[in-house]
Amino acid sequence: NRINEPSTAEEVISNGYADMVSMARPFLADPEFIIKAQEEREDEINTCIGCNQGCLDNVFQAKRATCLVNPFAGYEKELKSK
Repeated sequence: NRINEPSTAEEVISNGYADMVSMARPFLADPEFIIKAQEEREDEINTCIGCNQGCLDNVFQAKRATCLVNPFAGYEKELKSK
């Protein structure tokens, strides 16, 4: 019921179980998810672990959405990556 890998999304669509899939938390975990999937670099994707602690728990408390596996998520303007 949780789709967080490109291969799983492709399998769901290819098998006709759905016409499309929607993801949100995987994009917080890795903002380059789509690029890595298109370039067949799935093994490099920083995978959402489904903990909900930084994203959903924070949003439900009217706080900034963050991500435990991506410390830059929600702080892109304040933090700069290399």
